[in-house]
Amino acid sequence: MEEGTGLLRLEAKSENIKDGWPRELDERLQRPINAIRLLETSLVRMAGINPDRIEFLLAEDENKRLKLADILREAAGDIPIESLATLRAVVVVDRYPIVRRYLDVVCSRPAITHSHTPVMSFTVLALPNGDSLLRENGGWGYHFHYSDDGKRRADILLTFSRDTKVKEKPVMWEPHAVKKADFEARVPAWGRGKRESVHITCLRDL
Repeated sequence: MEEGTGLLRLEAKSENIKDGWPRELDERLQRPINAIRLLETSLVRMAGINPDRIEFLLAEDENKRLKLADILREAAGDIPIESLATLRAVVVVDRYPIVRRYLDVVCSRPAITHSHTPVMSFTVLALPNGDSLLRENGGWGYHFHYSDDGKRRADILLTFSRDTKVKEKPVMWEPHAVKKADFEARVPAWGRGKRESVHITCLRDL
């Protein structure tokens, strides 16, 4: 196993993952998106805009759309629009036993999308780096959390290398939510048996 940088999840095309997931999972992932929709509605009302006119306003010329985005950002006040762009709806869908611990399979999708939350999506796009923020956070995907009993999570996550030249996808790890973690994973101290157990378990989802 290798330590990676910035490899937060293994992304896959929607048709390869989403269509194979049960409806219940899709509904659970939908809940955070519904919360963003409520935020959208609140911002529109606080900005004094008729919700029924939003689609019409978004279809206006570029200058008018940018003005609308400014109004919505001003209505947001202290809410950091940039951080909303990186939000993901996340749900644990399975747990695999490994040597002396477990790996939790975590599926995720963007909380802000053009199809589900068009107002927030447009407001983010109007930021100087908005397009790159949404593009970097796009797509369905999954990664692994390391836990001891399903309740206590370690300070790392695991995923696969994104290097397309690599024939065999190595399992990568990186620090994750260190301050909120329940215990230290101490990956460098893992022995050969533990590393092989983790690698084999992760590969079953490729």
